[in-house]
Amino acid sequence: MPEDEVETGKDNMLTDGDQRRIFLDEVKTIIGDKEICWDDNFFDVGGDSLIAAELQANLNKSDRWRSPQLEEIMEAATFGDLYARIMKT
Repeated sequence: MPEDEVETGKDNMLTDGDQRRIFLDEVKTIIGDKEICWDDNFFDVGGDSLIAAELQANLNKSDRWRSPQLEEIMEAATFGDLYARIMKT
């Protein structure tokens, strides 16, 4: 399924695939790069400590995942790794 296609499950609830898209859209908005993918590293796409703080504040607004610590954002190997770290189970 293409990344931008909406995935819904039973009763039109968000599925993990849709949450992943929402998460990556948040990252793309903050970083300002529409070409970011799951395998990209925060620093490799221009991230720094100020952007990490802004990303943390934006991700904190959602109840789909827990708010990441700044260290988690900066230490995650990829955005996929960061997503896996903060997903609510």
